[in-house]
Amino acid sequence: MFATGRKPSSKDLGLEEAGVKTDPKSGKIFVDENSRTNVDSIFAIGDVTDRIQLTPVALMEGMAMAKTMFGEGPAVPDYENVPSAVFSQPPCGTCGLTEAAAATKYGSVDVYVTKFKPMKHTMPTGRGDEDDSEAAGSFRFL
Repeated sequence: MFATGRKPSSKDLGLEEAGVKTDPKSGKIFVDENSRTNVDSIFAIGDVTDRIQLTPVALMEGMAMAKTMFGEGPAVPDYENVPSAVFSQPPCGTCGLTEAAAATKYGSVDVYVTKFKPMKHTMPTGRGDEDDSEAAGSFRFL
């Protein structure tokens, strides 16, 4: 597997002329917890802020920014349980704390593992015995 990463693309947007502060090395736009730049009327969300570079984060930041801008009061995005996915074969995804982080935060955790058949193999295609997947989750019951 090879991953190249992402780099904020903020050059040639006229940010310098508007007085918006950016990191000259990485290109990220500096924002506060409400996604507002140092210029009150300019917001930045998503990968260009170099926070967590995932689609669900950009969507969440956009919704929080809209609430902040259009009168529902300052809204702060919650970065605690961000889902992520790797579109590999087999695909994998996560949401929430890792097992180690959950154990550090809560003490002991119970881990459950299950096998499931991907939906694409539930239809009568003749491939019903292929590609079982395994899922694990960490849970803390309070």
